[in-house]
Amino acid sequence: MCCQVGQTVFTSTTYSKIWGLAQTILAFVYWKRIEEDRAQNIETSINLCQKALKIRSYETNPQNWAEVQNILGLAYRDCIRDDKAENLELSIIHLQNALQVFILQKILNNGLGHSII
Repeated sequence: MCCQVGQTVFTSTTYSKIWGLAQTILAFVYWKRIEEDRAQNIETSINLCQKALKIRSYETNPQNWAEVQNILGLAYRDCIRDDKAENLELSIIHLQNALQVFILQKILNNGLGHSII
């Protein structure tokens, strides 16, 4: 509810970073939500992730982009509607996207980056 109120104050044009964060948090919350219509909650999560990716791009911040990719992958994995096989393929793509960033960051944070660059 708090994030939904924040959406009226922070827009994608006025406070894009905060708006992108709010979309990401809401996407996660809807993905985890078990009340009401589970299928609709997951679809809402997917839609929020797609909105967040308009602001949270790989080029501007790979970590933020990977977080959205991760939530999107989990949401597609759990998606009940539409073609299950297609949803699983989309899940794999988004989770692999996230994993590439997380692995690279782990390598760089452990001081191993100089050996592969």
